[in-house]
Amino acid sequence: MQKKLLSLLLTGVLGLSTLSTVFAAEEVHPKVIVDDRLISFVDQEPVISENDDTLIPVRGVLEAMGAQVTWKEEDRSVYVKAHDNIVRLLLKLDNPVMTKYTLTSVTTVDSEELTLSTAPRLMNERTMIPLRVISENLGALVDWNEQDKLITIKTKEYQKYIASKTEESETGEITEYNPKDTLPYLYIEADKTVCAPGEEITVSVKVANVDKITDYNRFSGLSAAIFYDDTVLECLGQKPIVGGVETSSVLGAANPEFLKDSVKYVYVLMPNAEDMDNTLADGTVAVFTFSPKTEGKTTVSLSNRITHLGYDTTFLVSDDEYNSISLDASTEIYIDTTPVAINER
Repeated sequence: MQKKLLSLLLTGVLGLSTLSTVFAAEEVHPKVIVDDRLISFVDQEPVISENDDTLIPVRGVLEAMGAQVTWKEEDRSVYVKAHDNIVRLLLKLDNPVMTKYTLTSVTTVDSEELTLSTAPRLMNERTMIPLRVISENLGALVDWNEQDKLITIKTKEYQKYIASKTEESETGEITEYNPKDTLPYLYIEADKTVCAPGEEITVSVKVANVDKITDYNRFSGLSAAIFYDDTVLECLGQKPIVGGVETSSVLGAANPEFLKDSVKYVYVLMPNAEDMDNTLADGTVAVFTFSPKTEGKTTVSLSNRITHLGYDTTFLVSDDEYNSISLDASTEIYIDTTPVAINER
């Protein structure tokens, strides 16, 4: 268990061929959200093809959907196995034909060939595949927001989860699923909204609805990333808050230039520490301190992103025997990304 927590700590603070003829003149990099988590792309952003298909690097999005991805160099093919192991997809570079295999029984597999409007291709040494057709053939719902250039994906498993939490009353009235009513959630608050250069502003990371957590009764650690503009704000530091007070009984580290757009702070509590009460309770779990460099308007927000290093923001809980789990999936914890405005007069 300590190895798992140490791995979280270490990975949490790290972060630290041209095909222009086939793309539109104005290249667009859409954002992708899978099951309410923003996907980060390391060295190749999604692009829109000449046929208006969004092409994505083969791994990040599909792995966030729970699929397994295998690359075979010998025939330049991509093999995708769905989370439920029922559907499998075979794609090949520069080949518009995708083969879909569907397990219909223990010993029977149906196969069909589907023609893609845009074939998989290589860009900057990354295999790019069409997002919508792949996701939909894995049972996901895909929505495109043209104004925000945002693609929202809900996996088959997440759809089932939401359906299970959507209630119908005896009168037929539907109560839509609201994660803030169902799950524990993390959010941020600032101690003030107007702050002059040289002054300090504190941004608290808070947890609510901890009564929704079952089988675990203790808080054991946090990973939190906050987006901020370092041309407007300077991050002065972070500190852990446990049971309403600051504690030194933690193993922690911070990266103020995490992926060049945020500050990330990760800490885990030392077992059996006598100077703190880590019983689960709603309230503040960390404080970030900023100071304006200018008088400009800006915002800060809590990250719900998944990067190549894992989840930006997670909440660790444990039982009395210090058996810990990390709450990070969309069915386990809600990350409120509502921006906090600073110097909006």
